Amino acid sequence: MTPHAAVFLSNGAGALADADAERAEERLAAALRSSGYDPAVVRLGGGEIENAARRAADEGADVVIVCGGDGSVAAAASALVGRSTPLAILPMGTRNHFARDLALPLDGEEAARALRQSAVRAVDVGEVNGRVFINNASMGAYPRLVELRTQDEAHNGASRLAATVRAGWRVMRRPPTLHVRLATDEVDETLSTSLIFVGNNAYETTLPELGRRPSLTAGELAVVYATSTSRSAMLAGFVHTLARGADAAATLSEVRAAAITVTTRRRRVNVALDGEVACLRPPLRFVCRLGALRLLVPAEGSGDGDP
Repeated sequence: MTPHAAVFLSNGAGALADADAERAEERLAAALRSSGYDPAVVRLGGGEIENAARRAADEGADVVIVCGGDGSVAAAASALVGRSTPLAILPMGTRNHFARDLALPLDGEEAARALRQSAVRAVDVGEVNGRVFINNASMGAYPRLVELRTQDEAHNGASRLAATVRAGWRVMRRPPTLHVRLATDEVDETLSTSLIFVGNNAYETTLPELGRRPSLTAGELAVVYATSTSRSAMLAGFVHTLARGADAAATLSEVRAAAITVTTRRRRVNVALDGEVACLRPPLRFVCRLGALRLLVPAEGSGDGDP
């Protein structure tokens, strides 16, 4: 029996910026049919994907396929975590970090054809106060950068690159300050910080593999945080991290744990989850959900050496 695939094509996918969405939909459907699937392709806005994926799983889809970037993938993952319905990814975003760490083909049609021979892999996800993230979550500098960038784009019509550069400069000039307590089974520290980064499994922090994850199944969160709020310390930490890794930077600390709790006196804290900013109520309880997401990936070259 031909597997039924509920396919959601994100209208905001970066790969569609210069392409005709209808033609892209037809090509993806044809590629999936050639791989042995019965696809029902629907174009959706990013905010609609989570509910659509949940409905598809409830209605018995054999697989949910998302065509888009990390934001769209994270939305679908939020609906499918802990469920038997697998998720497949056809990368069509600007960066596709999750797909890269899985070593998937980065062309949507090629990724669809690669599913001809496929297997299900269980990978970890991160979660904070019930919100799922597939890549990372952060507080402090990065959510502030996103906020400033969005304002610049909306009010001044700036391009994404120009707005990012200006926002980054403003954050560097005046880093935000968070007064928090970080607690794991092994660490309990109270500090003032400008940045807390929580990775779903550990990231490489030195060139040339900067930003890549060797495994998505280690069952841990990789937490990096700044131990100072000064501008010079932030810059020094960035340079040292690029050169020798986060553990070599005097102004950064790193801890790995299955769970971490962040408490603060603030009533609300902005947290960037896979690049999307959410306002959450402390305490923030971060956990790694071991093997909670089932992925349908090419049978060979899933990219995770420890499936």
